[in-house]
Amino acid sequence: MHARVATLVLLFACIYNVISFDSRNVVITIVSQSEPYLASVAARLKQDIEEQIQNLEKRMPIVYLTHEDFPIPGAWTIIPLLRPLVTGYKGSDVRWVLFLESHTAVRCGKLMEVLASADRHQDTKWIGYPLSDEEPTIIHHFMSYEGLDEEGGFVYPNFASGFAMRLELMDTVISKMESGETKLEAEFSIDPAYELARQVYGAGPDHGPLLTGEPAFCIVSGDNCATYPRQFDVCGSAIPEESIYFAVKTWSGFHGSRARVLKKTWGRHVTNLQFYSDTDDPSLPAIDTGIPNTKTGHCSKTLAILKQSLKVARNKPHIKWIFLADDDTILGVQRLSKPPLKAMTT
Repeated sequence: MHARVATLVLLFACIYNVISFDSRNVVITIVSQSEPYLASVAARLKQDIEEQIQNLEKRMPIVYLTHEDFPIPGAWTIIPLLRPLVTGYKGSDVRWVLFLESHTAVRCGKLMEVLASADRHQDTKWIGYPLSDEEPTIIHHFMSYEGLDEEGGFVYPNFASGFAMRLELMDTVISKMESGETKLEAEFSIDPAYELARQVYGAGPDHGPLLTGEPAFCIVSGDNCATYPRQFDVCGSAIPEESIYFAVKTWSGFHGSRARVLKKTWGRHVTNLQFYSDTDDPSLPAIDTGIPNTKTGHCSKTLAILKQSLKVARNKPHIKWIFLADDDTILGVQRLSKPPLKAMTT
């Protein structure tokens, strides 16, 4: 009889350990920056989360600020954070890692409910607010994934709303990269959310999981939200368009096409516009940088453009900013000139 009771107690204990979920099972990682204002916003978010968890569970959660705890180059793309987080918590009680931006608002009570629900579904590997492309876009190199219609198409998380990944998924992704089974698709990052989703999904037949959409990860605050981006307030005054020097990188093969189109579109709305190329062209106007055109490795050309632009700016005191663009850059000049924004912290 006693043996039977002991067995039942152990069974219930095992079941409890499987279905129970609290802050001990989560690592919260705030993707922060060292710039003083942004660092202060991230620090307030960390303090707010700690206070909420203290009130809910009477314990301190694990909360990291990446600029302090993981000062790794490229941490903002998430991928460099995977290995240290997996190494630090594999084999522990931690089952999920939540990634937040410094201006993401969090309601910890609701968040724990959402993560607990996801944790009970082993097929759910990562959750967040899903974004998708209605058509191929240049920022994603016109990539498209075939055969995902039944799954709702290829989706990627809205970083500002936060997203959560199982530690085991992070381990799988980074192990495949380190073994050479998968590799980063690009040497630089344009849209880290999309690129992370591509890395998780993979390029071979053995695809990883797609992001699971979670309604409580919101883009606008609502009663049912666990996370949502804080609104931004205007900070400061508008920047006069005349104070911006627009330096456009091009080459002679695009003078009659891309460069002309740029001049007819947003180029019509700027005062200081200069093209930098591999040959002079007074009709644009374009200046020869002295750097021959290449398909890759444009750093030398960029450096030459910046040096020449600085010489121009020194002779024109009204120029306060240099905007470096490519000849296929799409730009809203009016929005660029608008005052900067700051995240609300209340």
